[in-house]
Amino acid sequence: MARILCDQRVVEYSVEFKLKVIDLTEKLGVTSVQIAEALGLHPIMVYRWRQEYREGRFVAQPTRRISMTKEPADKPVDEQEKSELKRLRKE
Repeated sequence: MARILCDQRVVEYSVEFKLKVIDLTEKLGVTSVQIAEALGLHPIMVYRWRQEYREGRFVAQPTRRISMTKEPADKPVDEQEKSELKRLRKE
């Protein structure tokens, strides 16, 4: 069904789950908003899945993930920066 990735609120839904949601909207004749509320999803997600399905763009590929690090990664310090830091610390 869904996986929550990392400490972030990034949820990845399986293709099977997305197809079931699309199928429910068509079989039950309910709106995307109603299905989204019943399943705890954002309505825009259901709209997007239905649109991709109708346009034939709905393929079994990994979903996009947004990577947000908590702290910026430290970049390696080169020799010139090291010497400048030493000089500044001496002053």
